[in-house]
Amino acid sequence: MVQIIAEVFGIYMSNLRISKKPLIFIIFLILLVVVLLVLKILQKKNLPVQIPVETITPTVTAVSPTPSSPCSPNEKIRSKLPFITPGYTIQYLPVPEKFFVTILENPYEKNRTEAEKWLNSYGTDPNGHCVFWTSSKGVSPKTQ
Repeated sequence: MVQIIAEVFGIYMSNLRISKKPLIFIIFLILLVVVLLVLKILQKKNLPVQIPVETITPTVTAVSPTPSSPCSPNEKIRSKLPFITPGYTIQYLPVPEKFFVTILENPYEKNRTEAEKWLNSYGTDPNGHCVFWTSSKGVSPKTQ
């Protein structure tokens, strides 16, 4: 095998008197250089295409304050929400812009009256379209 490789590269072992071990080492180095050159060429062909990037500078726009919705809570009530008691809870959900009052336990009328007073004290009409009333399972007004 070494004799065939040596003949391909034009090295005659009888003329140069090179032993087999150094000859194998020289052949290995030559093959290594060839492989590295081939890899380098293939690597240049597979370079990713660089797309020019356009720099976009953000613009600052002034936002004018929008008038508050009649159902949006003022700062005074916003700091108290959600308001949780053993008898009822009051929460505000901004997406439907509604106050959700849940009566948690009986007596329903007493807890509803307390929740109405609390809403009135912060300037919200408890009977208006901004307040949604609900109750826990088994809690309801007395029927007569």
